[in-house]
Amino acid sequence: MKALLEFNDEGHVLICINQTLERLYSTEAALFTDLRNWVQLALVDEGHREPAPKWAEAIRNLGVKTILFTATPYRNDRRLFNLDRKFRYTFTFPEAVASGIIRDVHFVVASWSRANNVYADFITKLLKCRTAIAKKIGCRTANIRVIGRCDSCDAVRGVTNALVDAKQEAIGVHHRFTSADGPQLVKTVPDPLRQDASFWVHQEKLVEGLDDPRFRLVALFNPFTNTRSLVQQVGRVIRNPGHRRGEIAFVFSHEHDQESEAWQRFLRYERDLQVQGGPRSRRPTPSRGRARTCRLFISRATFANNL
Repeated sequence: MKALLEFNDEGHVLICINQTLERLYSTEAALFTDLRNWVQLALVDEGHREPAPKWAEAIRNLGVKTILFTATPYRNDRRLFNLDRKFRYTFTFPEAVASGIIRDVHFVVASWSRANNVYADFITKLLKCRTAIAKKIGCRTANIRVIGRCDSCDAVRGVTNALVDAKQEAIGVHHRFTSADGPQLVKTVPDPLRQDASFWVHQEKLVEGLDDPRFRLVALFNPFTNTRSLVQQVGRVIRNPGHRRGEIAFVFSHEHDQESEAWQRFLRYERDLQVQGGPRSRRPTPSRGRARTCRLFISRATFANNL
């Protein structure tokens, strides 16, 4: 970073994680001062973390215009953003779909038995669903990658092994797996570019961080307990790098789980934000937990006059 700060001309970017900035602020005062004198604009991902004391202190002491990007503009600890309302911007899910930035989402609702650790019925109906989706969107079945979601390590193991028994390329991801569990059961999330499996099964590992547009179908063997997790999971299959309008992602869910209804509540919430023109002081929330799509905040009121 010292070498970067020696450049005085425009066009240079420093990329770092929050912990690096906090460490510079708390233990490297001289270097932080150099950074403060050098930087002109701060772009901050995961911006909903900005009110955290150490995090906020480091960011705010840069003393520059700051843009916070977040898909989760709320906090459970009641800490507040210091934002001027006229510098808050919302980009809702329906707007992103209409712009071709992300895929729309269709639910396929079915019924299968989950008793006595029997997975064959689920696998049979999932494979039929995948084939029907491929026909609907006009692609090869093999080109549709699937994220399977379970609510326990045993279920991840069972669904993965059932897929392998059905002659499908599948991996299960769970922190409790070891090398003794077999090559199809792994502890950490592999690189999608180096792992050829079409079916990726998990409990929590693939809710965030998986970025591969070939994933187009979420299969929920077990439901989520809140809408936020459902929305985050769906976020793994809506990537639309070609920005082609009309693209669709799919969710395969059990009819008794009412995940489709939860998704519709989320969409109603987003449309309400769109009509109202952005976040309000009192926000309605989906009944099974709060969820958000894409938000952009320009922070803060103290720098608003400089924008």
